[in-house]
Amino acid sequence: MDQNVRRAINSGLYVIERNIRNLIRELENQPDWILRKSVNDLTEETTRQLAEKSKLMLTEIGELEQAYNLDQTIESTRWRLTNSLSEVWSILNELTSDQLRGYGTMTPMEAEALTNRISKITTLCNEMRNILSNQA
Repeated sequence: MDQNVRRAINSGLYVIERNIRNLIRELENQPDWILRKSVNDLTEETTRQLAEKSKLMLTEIGELEQAYNLDQTIESTRWRLTNSLSEVWSILNELTSDQLRGYGTMTPMEAEALTNRISKITTLCNEMRNILSNQA
């Protein structure tokens, strides 16, 4: 099998595995967040079946890895955290009052309050990114 085909398979299976592992984590633990409240609307039987099928999917992915001799990509924690913080930073830059004008109106006082809060979160995000940069 061509190396490029193996790389494409590996890449696709990685995304599938990541999502299946997230699904399993969601089935095992549904904590409330600040902006989202989890409501378990699944029966125990549905939860059991989904967990079982998820584990079977992981087994199949493992068998594909062995059958096609796929490489296990090394991914550092620092790299994953840096990517997550970069995504956070990008979204924060979209939450400025100027960027949000296309969605509707807000008073100058609301815009200033939002700007101050987003600025604080952006500062924290940048501080976290600097901490990770110093780990290199």
